[in-house]
Formats: sequence, structure tokens, C-alpha cells
Amino acid sequence: MISVPETLPDDPVVLKQLLLSLHEQMFSKDKEMCAKDEQVERLWAHRSRVLTMIGRLMPKKEAES
Repeated sequence: MISVPETLPDDPVVLKQLLLSLHEQMFSKDKEMCAKDEQVERLWAHRSRVLTMIGRLMPKKEAES
């Protein structure tokens, strides 16, 4: 979580430092989110492959008439 003070500093230099720090934190969080999104995509693809393989190895039994 990115923390932002309730009140912003009056000093322009301190404000600039705060904004740069927030920008870096947001960039870092964005990279983390992208990495997690990629991981989720890989896991879903793996799940799909596993389900396909299970379907091939254990075909559904046809109902007896």
C-alpha cells in the first residue's frame, strides 16, 4: 500500500521529493501487479493443459442405454 500524508508539505523541494517517492512506489507496485498477472495467466494455461490431459486419460463413460 502506498502511504500519502494527510497534508502536503509547503516546501516545494520537499513536495517534489514526496511526489518522486510516490511515483517510484507506484511504478514498483505496477511492476509487481504485471508480474502477478503473468503468473496468473501461466497458471490458467497450466490448468487448462492439465484438464485436457485428464480428459484424454480418463474419457467420460457413455451412459448405458
